[in-house]
Amino acid sequence: MQCPLDESGVRDLSFIGHLWGKKWFAGAVLRGIRSRRERLLLALFPEYGRIEFYVLNTYLAAAEDEVISIASLQHRIKKSFSADFSEERIRGLRQTAYDIKRGRLKLKAGPAGMSYANLLGMARNKG
Repeated sequence: MQCPLDESGVRDLSFIGHLWGKKWFAGAVLRGIRSRRERLLLALFPEYGRIEFYVLNTYLAAAEDEVISIASLQHRIKKSFSADFSEERIRGLRQTAYDIKRGRLKLKAGPAGMSYANLLGMARNKG
């Protein structure tokens, strides 16, 4: 496929979207991902790509007092993925990671809900 999508690219993309809707296909793809946390992140943030997951995981894995500068992360992305990644996007992903760590993001199912931190096994013990 190429951008902008031509007619065959739109057909191909539609077919791939149809496959993703099939449980057997999604299961086969997810089986290739070993980490429970990575599978959950993929389910919680299906619109994220490799670089977004890299940034999110970097901030989620960081110690509470660890400082990761945006410039150093941009450098690592450039080196690892040969891509430029905007400072604004990194800030947004950093905020998402902080919100997850602090239990502010919740997965809602009707009146019930669970924080992403609990789902990812990152909940803090209070007490």
